[in-house]
Amino acid sequence: MAYQRRTYPLPNMNGILDKLRSARYISTIDLSQAYFQIPLAKESREITVFSVPGKGLYHFTRMPYELTEAPATFQRLLDKLIGPEMEPHAFAYLDDIVIVMPTFEEHLTWLDRVLSKIFAAGLTINPDKCEFCRSQVRYLGFIVQKEGLTVDPEKARPILEYPAPRNIKQLCRFLVAFASRALSNPEKKYSVTEQECLAVVWAIKKFRPYLEGYKFTVVTDHSSLRWLHNLRNPTGRLARWALELLEYDYEIVHRKGALHHVPDALSRMFESDIEVPQIAAVEAEVIANTTDAWYKKRVADVEGKVRRFTDWRIVDGQLYFCRLKAIVSEIVEDLDRWKLVLPKELRGEALREAHNEPQAGHLGVEKTFQRLAVRYYWPNMFRYTAEYVKRCDTCQRTKVEQAGLAGLMGHRIIEGPWTVITADIMGPFPKSKSGFTYILVVQDLFTKWIECFALRAANGKKIYEALEEVVS
Repeated sequence: MAYQRRTYPLPNMNGILDKLRSARYISTIDLSQAYFQIPLAKESREITVFSVPGKGLYHFTRMPYELTEAPATFQRLLDKLIGPEMEPHAFAYLDDIVIVMPTFEEHLTWLDRVLSKIFAAGLTINPDKCEFCRSQVRYLGFIVQKEGLTVDPEKARPILEYPAPRNIKQLCRFLVAFASRALSNPEKKYSVTEQECLAVVWAIKKFRPYLEGYKFTVVTDHSSLRWLHNLRNPTGRLARWALELLEYDYEIVHRKGALHHVPDALSRMFESDIEVPQIAAVEAEVIANTTDAWYKKRVADVEGKVRRFTDWRIVDGQLYFCRLKAIVSEIVEDLDRWKLVLPKELRGEALREAHNEPQAGHLGVEKTFQRLAVRYYWPNMFRYTAEYVKRCDTCQRTKVEQAGLAGLMGHRIIEGPWTVITADIMGPFPKSKSGFTYILVVQDLFTKWIECFALRAANGKKIYEALEEVVS
């Protein structure tokens, strides 16, 4: 079925904000579940079909949020209700309606007029998100008041707290609009690809007023996200995210992490391009005089091939590795992605501190590894940790075995001699004068009688011949 996109322009946000600068009495109205209030034409419902396992096919009867045309369709409806004839007293940007007047009496009159139009159209409002007859309100990222427009402090707080740039690279990162948030505990357990996908979905929703109705580009350093809007048979959260983004017209472009400076600005805002804070005090002399061949080679590689080893750094003669995915742990918090790399001479001491010290508590392999991994790095660190914990004398003497007891063997019911037998091969032994090197042992489980047969080879043919002699 051919599809023809019907474009409809969204209002210019700057134009609306310019007309709100001298507002004295302000009301904002939020429409409840805005898109769902618009019924779908019967001929359009079939394109919203979705399946529910075990229950069949369903379709929407109201306009869902995932349709590409949803924002434009909803704005077209609002423009019919709150049209140009109501300017400069009432404006609508999607589901956000604002009313401004210089006097209280006029404001009540216009408020009644707008609400009457909304109710006559069969729409409902969300009282919890509405504000009436205020001297200032938050609208489209600004504080609207009679003194003029000011940026919402919540939007500006990260900029105000941003450290002063100290070089050109940091300055280029700073000069950009941005948004960020921390991952919740469940989100920390997502795979890297799911976390990157979550970032894209969240950012698009965050900047929705600027993006709806326009084609835009998503630039990411995670190449796997290029398949996000072309998923086949998606499931779980990826399916949900893919559906949420269907209403947007966008393109995903991959950019290498080494060239992706601007979006990393917030996550690395307190990192200097020159200084990396030391994670723990270690013996610098030991590191300088290490005999660890792997460590010395990696230091040489990082010094000589900077572009290839972007996840490694050398600071004050010490090697650091950047672990991109944070360690998820209930006992320690991973606060710094840069981990001090330890040569062989210092790994034993680090293991002792993480396991044997009184404050460490002789924890198990997983938790001991977590204590180490938030501070240090070396190859095969988990295997080293497991071997160290299993050899710990204190743990072997005092800890109770956590594994359950072995179950009882099954009970065999044997009704007579030679109905059930067992057999096993012993050997190879030194070859006898007759060339025998194996012994086949056969036992009758009813009488416990044992027969033994010498074999020159432990293959199927010789075993078959011996068993045939037993049962014949």
